[in-house]
This record gives sequence, structure tokens and C-alpha cells, in this order.
Amino acid sequence: MIVRLASRSAATAVSIALLTATPCVAQADAVWNFKLPAQALADSLRAVGGQASTNVFFEPKLVADYQAPALDADLTVGEALGQLLNGTGLTFRYLDENTIAIVRPLPVADAKTTAPSTTKIKNRSVLASLSAFALSVLSAPTHAQQSTTTDVAPLDEVIVTAQKRSESVMDVPLSITTLGAVELEALRAQNIEDFAFEIPNATFTSTGTASPRVVLRGTNNDGGRFSPIAVTIDDSSFGTVDMRPILQSQVFDVERIEVLRGPQGTLTGSSSLGGTLNIITARPNTEEFSFKGTLDYGRFSTVLQKAVVNVPVSDTFAFRTVAYTESSDGAVRNVGPGGGTSSKNNFGARVSSVWQATEDLEVTAALSYEDLRYGMDTALYLDRFPGGNAAATQTRATLAGLGGNYYDDQVSFIERAGTNGGNVKVDDPTTHRIDTLLGSLRLKYQFDAANVELIYGHLENSLKGSQDVDYSEFAGIRSHYFWDNRSDSVELRLSSNSNGAFSWVTGVTYGDDRMPQGGRVGRGARDYAGTYALLQAFRTYRSVETKAVFGNIFWDIAPRLHLSAGARFTELTSVFGNAAVFVEGAPVPAINKISGTLEQFDPRVALSFDLNDDMMLYAQYATGFRPGYGNNPIVVGPRQTLAGPAVVPGTVDSEYATNYEVGFKGMLFDGRLALTAALFYMDYDDLQVTGSQIVDPVLSFFSYDVNAGSGRSQGFELEATARVSDGWRLHSAVGYVDAELEGVQGNAGRFDSPGIRPWTANVSTSYERAINDEYTGNFRLGYNWQHRAYARIGTNRAYELPEFGVLNLSAGVSNGRWGLTAYMDNVTDEVYWIGYAGTDLRGTKAVFVPRTFGLRLNVTL
Repeated sequence: MIVRLASRSAATAVSIALLTATPCVAQADAVWNFKLPAQALADSLRAVGGQASTNVFFEPKLVADYQAPALDADLTVGEALGQLLNGTGLTFRYLDENTIAIVRPLPVADAKTTAPSTTKIKNRSVLASLSAFALSVLSAPTHAQQSTTTDVAPLDEVIVTAQKRSESVMDVPLSITTLGAVELEALRAQNIEDFAFEIPNATFTSTGTASPRVVLRGTNNDGGRFSPIAVTIDDSSFGTVDMRPILQSQVFDVERIEVLRGPQGTLTGSSSLGGTLNIITARPNTEEFSFKGTLDYGRFSTVLQKAVVNVPVSDTFAFRTVAYTESSDGAVRNVGPGGGTSSKNNFGARVSSVWQATEDLEVTAALSYEDLRYGMDTALYLDRFPGGNAAATQTRATLAGLGGNYYDDQVSFIERAGTNGGNVKVDDPTTHRIDTLLGSLRLKYQFDAANVELIYGHLENSLKGSQDVDYSEFAGIRSHYFWDNRSDSVELRLSSNSNGAFSWVTGVTYGDDRMPQGGRVGRGARDYAGTYALLQAFRTYRSVETKAVFGNIFWDIAPRLHLSAGARFTELTSVFGNAAVFVEGAPVPAINKISGTLEQFDPRVALSFDLNDDMMLYAQYATGFRPGYGNNPIVVGPRQTLAGPAVVPGTVDSEYATNYEVGFKGMLFDGRLALTAALFYMDYDDLQVTGSQIVDPVLSFFSYDVNAGSGRSQGFELEATARVSDGWRLHSAVGYVDAELEGVQGNAGRFDSPGIRPWTANVSTSYERAINDEYTGNFRLGYNWQHRAYARIGTNRAYELPEFGVLNLSAGVSNGRWGLTAYMDNVTDEVYWIGYAGTDLRGTKAVFVPRTFGLRLNVTL
């Protein structure tokens, strides 16, 4: 695969790059068996240095334009470097027997290109200073004039696969937020809500344990039977039907998370209107054994134990195993007869392997399993009601008739209890059990001119839940529900592998996602052990079958002008069916499934222009879609609605989005500041929204979906990361989105898209400093702020999710083998919640994030 190497190399620019450093002294005449593929010259230099235990210094700008040939021979370090540098105009110089600098040749008569004497430089800090000075002198004058000597190292380069090839994030012409393993560990990210607030223009909501959702750039989430964003794990696409089965999974042993904003129809396919969440798990390493263990104890008796082991069986095969357990008593306690807490008792494990079967064939595979068991939701009641005082009065009267009092002192309200936990009082226990099996297989074969990859992913996810629907301790309603999700994804990809200014990637994909759901709702006397009469039974079915062909080209039109363009043609079949009954004791009718097919063409064009080696401007046009489906079969036809008579359509059309985006990416101050900015405007057609509720006597609680006339979303994202000093790092991000809907059935005019927070912002600072020769101290302070949102159309306070700001703090000490960190999240005890759901008697419950604190111990071998 060709990667454009000559661009903004200051993203990783260093006046001196130390590739490897070991106490071992390399012998210039030692012979090593080098087996290196054709790749970027910088990668080959790193490989040579690592294998031969030699310090290899180079200025990244110096080698950024070059592709190294493959090596497969027994060579000395000098012979290997000679072959790698052949034809580049570069050479190498020994600074001592274990240190080599890559430079441009100078007309110096006594320049050393042979092995040095055995004189040893014992002080490594002096060696580093001499090396920095040597490269600044030996580099070509033009390069010397362009660089500025500094004591602060530049930021590390971030590699992403957003365009189905490996490249620097600063080279990709679209808006991306990347969270690497270091950032995820600093956040102690265990699930999506631990990192979602770090992403500008991302709105995360949850109405309970089983219902985490995230939307990007104001994508509508109030309606539609399929996900508004795509989720991929190791290039396998999942979550087309529903994102929740993936978002429920815990984050463990992840190399990085890439968040691509804006429609990704060309690269990802359907259900990617708002963007794509791309999760890349850690890869086994064939070079060395490693172990990392984590023990974390926090508030509410929360215990996390995790271990990661990497085992190189040979120089061609390695496997990696990770397992974790997590338990907690939870912040909410049920003081009613049902008992229980908002507890969790989770287990997960993954084993992955990599096998270099031949010089050209690589096989990677992974299998993971999670068993997640939760009690009730971390939710308390809101002391307000949809409809105002009349509803509150009616609720009090209803409870009084059952022998209860709404203001029972044993019940906590979130406005009063804050995020320190509280009590609820229900007669039925709440439980959730989620089982997830995830497998993947990847075959990669490298020809001289192209690479062929076969990528397969399989997901099985099941949920079984039970809860008290009315949220009271009186003769109320309880429910039992389930879903079973099955997903298969196959992609055959072919990508070029040459040194030219033109490269490409193409492939075909197949996906099959199915998700049946069902449940029963019952009611009865207060006798907890008694039999509850059937009140409602329901079943739904959703599936999407996708066949697609895609292609993308990468063309360096001129030294500073670059084109990335592609398209995807999709043939898709979607199925939706629903069956329900509200008559007590009546059997559940068979699901009436409605299916439809569509053929969709999604183009994408992006142009980028290099202002210099460190900065670029880009412009992008892209489209995406979300498939249509059959409407609720029970309500199709003429109905009386809240807005008057209406005809419920039999089908809901597909939803489409078109994105126009311009942006800037740059590395400033010798690579110590990374700055990215994007302005976007998105047009939506045929938005899928939830229509008015049916109010005829038989179907009084049913709702249905319709297509709104149009919508639009516009705004910006701005992110900056700076290395102020070698140990001090700053990061900030802000996003703004103005999202509106128009032509919603029964509502005239334009409305803000429900559930979207217009402003999102975060800022963090981390500092690390040596305490003495053995120990290093570290400190991190982070602040996240989110604007208010309204869960439904309009600005009714009953549906408001208020704005909030959360301060998080951690500090620790480490010595390279172990580290101990103390932390506190939500330091100021901010009262905020991330979603809510209605209850029959208590009004509304709010899902909140409690203040937490604890200690974490990491051990690395």
C-alpha cells in the first residue's frame, strides 16, 4: 500500500529521533538476519536499529520522501543501511560503536563511514547532546535553515487507518479525534461514557444500563430503526441494526479509538450519517514477552482486576491474552421489598494471535467473550413531571390510593441527593445480563505490486433484563425483555503497493445483521411472590443485509496538491416487523415483517493542499445514508393522532446526508503544537423521526415513524494538543453544532434536533517529572463541559438535560515497573445526568454519573 510520505513530516519532526536505546554495545562487524518488507524508509531504519540493538538517529524530514526496498539477508548493520539508503542520496555516520546518524553527504575528506574504534563514551547524556549537535551540523544546509533547535521534543506521530490504509492523522483530509492507549489509560476508560466527553460534537446519552447511545455532529437520534453512526472493530463493521450491543462492551486492551466525524458512506457504508467509531485492539508482538497487571479499588466497593500477557512463541508467531473482572455495589440502593442495588459483576477475556506464515502471508485472529451482569440503573427520580403540576397532583393521588406517599422520606431525588447516590423503593428487582462473543480473522498476502486482505468478523450479543416499570413499591407493573443480535461482516480488499504518486484501494463487502427482540409486561397485587397478569406482550425484528463494492484513489497531483476520491455502491435489504397486544391474556400475534431493498451510490472527494511541510488545508464532499424500513404494521393506515386525523405510512424511506467540509491541520512550533480545525455543513433528506402517538382506544400507547421533510446541521470542531515541555502536555477541544429539523408531521416550522448538545468542550493538562533517579511523578487535571439538550422537540423543561461541567483529577508515582495512581472524578460533585426515562408512577428517573475516587496499581514486566 502506498502512503504519501512527503507531507507535514513535522507531525513527528524531531531534531534528533532516538529509535532504540539499550545498554548493549553493538559490534560493527556483527551479522544479523534481516527480514524486512518494502516499506517507508523510517520504518526500516527503526527495524534495523531495534534488531541490532543500535541507536539510529535521523531527522524525519530527511527520510520522509523515501520508500525502502525489502531486505532478506544476513548483513552487518552497515551493509543493511547501505542497501536501504541506496538511491536516496543519503548516507550514515558512526557517532560511536553503538550510535549511527543518517545524514546527507558532505564534502569532508575525513568523514567516517566505517566502523569506529572501540573507544566508549560512558556518559549517555553527553552522547545524546553530541548526537543532537552532530545532526544539526551534518544535515544539509537547507534543512538546517528550516529547523529550530529546541530542548522540547515534538509530539508523537499518530497513525490511523481512517482511509483503509496506515497514515499520519495529520495527512487525512477529514475531521478525526484519536484516543490512543496512553490517553485511554489516563482516562481509566472502561466503557464508552469514560471517553465520549473527550470528543467534540459528540452527544452521549443513556436511558439505562442497556441503552448507551452516541451521535456525532447533530445526527438525529429521535426515530429510525437503525443506527445513525457506524461502529467497526479491527475493520469489521458491526452495529448497523443497533449500536447498543457494541457500546455496551467494555474497553480493554485497545490500541486506539478513531472517531471519524461526518458521513462515511464511501468508507464504511450504511448507517454512518454522523460518522464512524473505529476501534483497533492491541496487536500481539513477536519480538518480546510482556505483562501488565492492573488492580483498581474505588468508591462503592468497586474493584477492577485486569491482566495482559504477550507471548512470542517464535519470531513468526505470537499470541496475546487479556482478561478482566469488575464488580461494584453501586451508588443506588433499593429499600423496597425487591431489594438490590445498582451493582455490576462483569467478566471479559480476549485471546489474539499473529502468524507470519510465509514471508508474504500474515494471519491474525482474535476471539473475545464478555459476561456483564448489572442490577438496577444508576438512576434517581426527578422532582418534576411532564405536563406540570396537574401531572404531579395526579401522581400523588394515584400513590395515595395505593396507600403510599410521593414524598416518601425513603426515596431520593437527584436534585437533592446529588451524585453521591441515593435510595429508590420498588417491589421488583432489576437485573440485566449481557453476553457478547466477538471473533475476527484477517489474512493478508503481499504481492510485489499489491496487497490482498480478507477480513471476517462475527458478533453474537444477547441481553436478558427485568425491571420494575412503575418504579414504585405498590401494585404496579414489571417487565421482562430480551434481544439477540447476530452480525457477520466480510471484506475482500485489494490495495496497491508501489512508490508512485498514485495509489488505490478497492474491495467488496458483505454484511448480515439480525436483531429479534421481545418482552412481556405484567401487573398484579402487591404479593411479590404472586403471579402477575399479562398486560402487554411484544416482539420486534430488525435485519439488514448489505452487499457493496468500493474503491478509493490517492493521487499526488502536484508536489503540494493531493486528491483522495472514491465511491461505494451498495445493494441493501432491510426488514422490520412488530407485533404487540394490550389485551390481558391474549396471545402475541405473529410478527408481520415488511422488507424493502435499495441501491445506493455514495461518492467522496477530498482535496488537500500543503501550505508547507507542516500545514495543510483540505476540502471534502461526502455522502451517507441510513436504510429505510417498514413501519409498525399494527398502526399502518388511517389513525386519529394528537395532531388530528392522519394516515400512517406503510414504509419509512431511507435517510440521506450530504457533508461539505473544509479544514486545517498543522504542526507548529517545531512539532510541539498540533492544531486541527474543521467547518462543516450537512444537508439531510427524508429524516426518520418518531411521529405523534396514536390515541384511539385500542392502540393508545403506540407510536410510529415518519420521514421529516428536511434537516441541516452546521458547525465546527477545533482541537489543539501542545507539548509545553518534555513532561508537560496540554490538550483542548471545542465543538459547536446547530442542528434543525423541518416538516415533522403534526408540527409546523423548524425545530432543534432533539437530544443534541449544541456546545461541547474539554481541556486537560498532564505533567510528568522525575522525582529522583528511580521514580517519576505524574499529574493530570481534566475538565469537560456540555451544553444543555432537550430530549424531545421543543424546549419543555420536563424534557431538558441540563448543561454540566465535570472536573477530574489524578496523581501518581511510577518507576517503570509499577505505578500507583490516586484519582477523583467529578471532584466538585456536579449534579448532572446523561439521560432519563419515564415511569408510570414516580414521574421521571434520571441516569446520573456519581462522584468516584480510588487507587489504581499498574505492574509491568
